[in-house]
Amino acid sequence: MVISSRTHKTVEESLDFVEEFLAELDAEILPATRETALAAIDAFSRYGRGRHPARLNFGDCFSYASAKASGAPLFYVGEDFRRTDLA
Repeated sequence: MVISSRTHKTVEESLDFVEEFLAELDAEILPATRETALAAIDAFSRYGRGRHPARLNFGDCFSYASAKASGAPLFYVGEDFRRTDLA
């Protein structure tokens, strides 16, 4: 949606772009399992906005949970994740 809005491409063109990009990276889309959701809730309780200086939001908490579960590195910009145990 963001790519479509910012590039003035159709949603379909934007989806094609994202799929090609992910294929080039050999990236895997992980499912949001119950375990991932519980880990995201735990991340919020530890690092969420209003609770910790990292101030992770909803999407950040799922990214954190996925990185922890998979052991994959998390690429980020800014200071938020540097204030967690992923850094």
